[in-house]
Amino acid sequence: MFNMKPPFRMMIASNLTDGHPRNSLELMDELRPLYGTERQFTREVVESHLQSLKAVGIVRDDEAEVDADGRLLVRYAITDFGRDKLRSSL
Repeated sequence: MFNMKPPFRMMIASNLTDGHPRNSLELMDELRPLYGTERQFTREVVESHLQSLKAVGIVRDDEAEVDADGRLLVRYAITDFGRDKLRSSL
């Protein structure tokens, strides 16, 4: 009937549970098969979700670099609190 996908923000956090920090572009590459056709699937939206997840302690900054266009690329890692929250929401 309906093809229900998990909430986009939840999947962004979930993709970090393997312990490998990622930036917004890397997360977009991973999530493209599931969300790539949606209007919300933009770098700005992914970065906004990451900032929201950071604000509530689910992810944290890990490291940063500057891309070829001079934009800051921050890698995010999941926190223990974030891992626990994801576990309890499943």
